[in-house]
This record gives sequence, C-alpha cells and structure tokens, in this order.
Amino acid sequence: MESNFSFLKDRFAEYYKLAAEAEKNMFSMPRTSVIYARLTLEELIKWMYTYDLNLSAYSFEQPTLEAMMYHPEFKQLIATVPGLIDGLTAIRKNGNQAIHNKNEVLLRYAHSSINNLYEFAKWIYYTYVDSSVKLPLSLDSSRIPRGAGQEESIASAKALQSKLDQIKADTEKALQQKDDELEKLRTEIARIKTENQSKPVEAFTLNPETESETRRLLADFGLSPPTFTEKSERKKSVKTVSFWQKIA
Repeated sequence: MESNFSFLKDRFAEYYKLAAEAEKNMFSMPRTSVIYARLTLEELIKWMYTYDLNLSAYSFEQPTLEAMMYHPEFKQLIATVPGLIDGLTAIRKNGNQAIHNKNEVLLRYAHSSINNLYEFAKWIYYTYVDSSVKLPLSLDSSRIPRGAGQEESIASAKALQSKLDQIKADTEKALQQKDDELEKLRTEIARIKTENQSKPVEAFTLNPETESETRRLLADFGLSPPTFTEKSERKKSVKTVSFWQKIA
C-alpha cells in the first residue's frame, strides 16, 4: 500500500525512504519507528541548512539536531505555522528516549512522531516544491501495516543506531556539491520558495488532533509548549561563516 509520505518520493527520494521506514514500523516496532522518524527530521533539516539561503550562512561547532532546530533563523522560518516547532521537539525527544531509555516505547509516542513528521514533510513540500498541491490534512493510518514485530530492547536500539549512522553518512554525502553547483541549486530553490509564497493558497495549519496529541506528550517530558525557551537552546554555539561555506 502506498505510503502517506509518497509525495516526497520525486523531490526527496532518500528522505522519503527514511520516512516510509518510520511509518511502516509505527504499529509493530514503535521504538524503531521513532528512531527513524528522528533521523528523517534531522536529515531534512540538514537539507534546509544546505540549500535554503536563509540558513546556509550558518555553521555549528556541533551540528546537532537540537542546535539546528532552536537556531533563531530556523525558528523564524517555521514560525509561520504556530505549533510546528513543538511537533519537531516531540520527534526529537521520542527518538532520544528510544535510544537511551530502556523503558518500553509506547505506541502513542510512535503515533505522535509519525503524525508530526507528516506535518513537517507537508511544510517542506509546500515551501520548497509546490504550495498549490492539496495534501491530506492528516495521514491515513489504514495505509500503515499492522502486526507483531520483533522484540525491541535498548540493545537493539543501539544496534539500529549504528546502522543508521551509516545511512546518515551516505545521505549527507549526497548533499555535497561543488561550490558552483551549490550556488545554482540554492538560487533555484530560492526562486521556487518565493514562487510558492506568492501563490494564492490556503494558509498551512496543523491538524488540531496532532497538535493536541503533541501537547500531551510534551507534558510527559515536563515541557510546556511553546518550547522556544528550552534551556538547551541557550547552550548551543553558533557562528556565522562565509555565505557559501557548507555546514561542518
């Protein structure tokens, strides 16, 4: 059955594969699902920092997902959709817990990660591909396979993380471009982005059910949306570099 993320397939093929893997495991292997969802989020944001002219001037001493998410320029870019940053926080938190916490990863955490990843994927598509396409408000859970999966443990999660580290390296290698090629791609993406912003389309808003689910989950982590004031935000170290310098 076709994935809810199939709209990413043509323009973001590698990220589509990661998102589809996260989706496929939502019911059967929730720990695996939230880890893949976190990786998909991280790689999509790295794509943005590579090609979006509003972000490509920045580099990080430690280019962690946390540092990239809470950079003021990134927050401003996605602030047009209230609550979107909270969904990204939920994905990040769920993935971290799955790797470092031996407690069972509940289905509702995987459900939250996949729903929020779907929201972010839609935002990516509307911003960088075509804002006039009407994508479903929410994902269709009937497209996601049911059934028992393998037993999941913290050990299996760490083993999976090793595998994903290689996938991450391969994905990021594909982002590497020569300076002249990178300049052309950034210019073209800026043109598409401006064109999409000028189209007369309905404002993108989050699915209210997903937003409500996210708020409940963040409360489990002791966070009160909006999460812009997380302490970790103030710990990052960011420096401005030459415009065409790639993220370290």
